[in-house]
Amino acid sequence: MHLAARLLLACTLACCAGAGGFRPEIESAKPGLPGPGGLWLCHPRPAPGDSAIRLPAMDSLFVNGRLPAGAELWVDGQPVAALPDGRFARQLPWPEDRAWTFRVLRGDSVAEGDLLLLSPPEVREPDAAERRAALFEPPCLLELGERPILSTAPEASYWLFPAPGSRLPAAERQGEWFRLLLGGDLEAWTSLRHVAGASPETLWAETRRFVGPTIRCEEGDEDELGFLFRVDPGPPAWRVEQDPEQGLWRLLLPGTLSRFDLIELPPDGRVRHVDWEPRPGGELELRFQLRPGAFRGHALRWEEPLLRIQFLPLREGLRGRLVLLDPGHGGPREPGCVGAGGIREAELNLLLAEELGRRLERAGARVAYTRLRDRTVGLYDRVDLADSLRPDLFLSLHHNSVAAREDPWGAEGFSVFYYSAWSAPAARALHRELAERLPLRDAGLFWRSLAVCRQWSCPALLLEAGSLIHPREEDRLLDHGFRKRQVRAIVKALRNYFKNPTKP
Repeated sequence: MHLAARLLLACTLACCAGAGGFRPEIESAKPGLPGPGGLWLCHPRPAPGDSAIRLPAMDSLFVNGRLPAGAELWVDGQPVAALPDGRFARQLPWPEDRAWTFRVLRGDSVAEGDLLLLSPPEVREPDAAERRAALFEPPCLLELGERPILSTAPEASYWLFPAPGSRLPAAERQGEWFRLLLGGDLEAWTSLRHVAGASPETLWAETRRFVGPTIRCEEGDEDELGFLFRVDPGPPAWRVEQDPEQGLWRLLLPGTLSRFDLIELPPDGRVRHVDWEPRPGGELELRFQLRPGAFRGHALRWEEPLLRIQFLPLREGLRGRLVLLDPGHGGPREPGCVGAGGIREAELNLLLAEELGRRLERAGARVAYTRLRDRTVGLYDRVDLADSLRPDLFLSLHHNSVAAREDPWGAEGFSVFYYSAWSAPAARALHRELAERLPLRDAGLFWRSLAVCRQWSCPALLLEAGSLIHPREEDRLLDHGFRKRQVRAIVKALRNYFKNPTKP
């Protein structure tokens, strides 16, 4: 999303936040597929605009939906248990002939029908990516594209998130993956989709970076504090380690040498000390020792030829704080999971966001939303909005589905996810309050590298508020009184967090 568009959207949402909430536009039509004997199948279902169900073969497949009251369902000779109101959910073996036979019994009547599962259409020639990857055959210097991600190994977890346009030497290719040299003993991998171009330069010395000679201090609006310094050549790769409770931020620049001889500090004591040293493996470490509890996160910007790091102030109390609510999924192509009763996760996420937003505003908070109706919002558009608004907290709202081969009757409960160290206190506060106040199974508190949780400028959480795919839990989640209990618990958790944001 272009900057102007992001700012326009941010202004729109900020204005809506002060209007006392919003009314979500919910489609009345429930997704699904009619079957024999009054059977209504919620999953699997054709994609929008498609007349057939196209799925790759797998060991098992999740199926759910509803039957007429009192009916019984058999699929390929296997009984499928249903609740008294007819809703059912089950994992089924993949049919060898790529077709299921559904049999619905109701009293003395029997109805049967087949469901054909087709292979998905090929979206590209199998070797197209290989041919493109061969254009960037190592050794070469790769230029990274938009939103590049570096991993610790092919198909492994994310590690670094360098600036677009970063240029790093590639020493090896494995299929669509490239091994990059970061300097010293450090290396990382990136996939072809993050590569914008290449040049034949191969020497690490030609890409070694220098920083300095000064680190300049900048004080911005609302107690924001920044430091900027020159990097040649740029843009650089970087990673940040932080210990907010100790007020320590470490900015690590691979393959970089220091020329610093002057560091400017603010006189008010919010910054205790700034220094640097080379680390083993070819990294330069910049240490920012800040007043503990004074800052909630940071923002890094590459502004040729300067790298700018800003520290954003942490404010106590919920009143006046900006909370960005992110109802997950949305639109016809992003419904999320679908309950056996036919409600889409995107719809339920929006209902929870509406209720939560109203109560937060009554508690004195300011509220903004990533979407105000049932529409598709790109994953990184959500991230960009948080980056432009810089809220005091970002909360992504979801309802859980079921993993492959997992029994849907055992998939119950809520869970909380976070990524950065400064998000941990908020995550613990939310998890603790929900566990104490709601009659839902505690499915856990997790660290996970999710895009919406990788917010550097504020605490960011993802809440799976319950299991929509579990038919009995679906009843609770659709009950307005229960949703109010959920919202009261979330608001209480945020009150507790903002009362003491640095509490472990």
